[in-house]
Amino acid sequence: MKLHFFCISSVFLLVLSLTLAVPQTRTVYASGVEITVTTLEDTSNTDGKCSLREAIEAANTNNPVDACSPGSSSTFDIITFHQSGVIELTSTLPIIKGQLRIDGSNQSVTIDGKDSARIMEVDQDANLEIINLIFVNGYAPGPNSGGAIRNLGKLTVTNSTFRNNKASSGGAIGNAGNLSITNSAFIENRAFVYGGSIINGGELTIENSTFARNRADYGGGIANVQRGKMNVNSSTLSENGAVLAGGGIFIADGSDSVIVNNTIIARSRSGGDCKGTFNPGSKHNLIEDGTNTCGLANNDNGNIVGQDPKLGVLTDTVPYYFPLNADSPALNAADTTTCLSKDQRGVTRPQGGRCDIGAVEMILTWLPLVSRY
Repeated sequence: MKLHFFCISSVFLLVLSLTLAVPQTRTVYASGVEITVTTLEDTSNTDGKCSLREAIEAANTNNPVDACSPGSSSTFDIITFHQSGVIELTSTLPIIKGQLRIDGSNQSVTIDGKDSARIMEVDQDANLEIINLIFVNGYAPGPNSGGAIRNLGKLTVTNSTFRNNKASSGGAIGNAGNLSITNSAFIENRAFVYGGSIINGGELTIENSTFARNRADYGGGIANVQRGKMNVNSSTLSENGAVLAGGGIFIADGSDSVIVNNTIIARSRSGGDCKGTFNPGSKHNLIEDGTNTCGLANNDNGNIVGQDPKLGVLTDTVPYYFPLNADSPALNAADTTTCLSKDQRGVTRPQGGRCDIGAVEMILTWLPLVSRY
């Protein structure tokens, strides 16, 4: 599955060509070899250290690279980090080829494309898991998708942040494979055509995630094209904008392929909240824009249309999210059957009688009752 772009009269037109092949059984790998990144420098040499670039190469080739341990063809390689900090890239990292997890847990690791390079790419037969990482300033020049990541294989993103990434389409991620996103945030990403944060032409699942202040011509937050399959649950899209259509979400075609539940789409700065049509089974969403609703109607399937969600101010540090104010109509309004067990921050759902709509629950504080005699 490949993304192809053509430039006609200075307007980029997206064409997703999908190559159908005989289904293949994917091998299930056990977690095994750990490769520890020991330097924040973006190097590939023999200085006795293990950089992220070298660690990926060691995992791809199953050979030692500088001070990086070799990966293994029979296990799910794991890259971890010895220290916190910023890795400033000099070029795009090696294409992910195998089964790999890059885990920034217990550290604070930012990968910076410096507005000059896409950060990484996942090959068609690869399987990459990203945990607790921050991607900033990725840039895919020309008519390319995915400023931070282009995914042609299987990509799982958990507890991660994408900020200020840019591309023709899919400012943060261009997906033509299988993409799952959980407990993550997409902030201030930019696409010049489709999908300020994400362009999806494959299969996309989003849970407990926040999209804020992203921009594009179509789909400031997310653009779904070529009948890509998309399932969004318990997420918040707010303050995104589109020059032409779909400030929050833009769906090029295929209403049956897009299911959205328990999600807030609101405060779009331009383009309306949602352009296109959701699967009619989509339920318990809150869309502020009463005109651009992707086919949802107020009080139908528990959907709330035309009401201000009463969101608080976007937090100014990781994890980024919009808190719910005490008078929000999203409180206790989510569907009980599709409610997730925890929110974007890991807070237990529900806090009240029912789950709240959106990426985060309002935390209830119970005060003891004190009697005086």
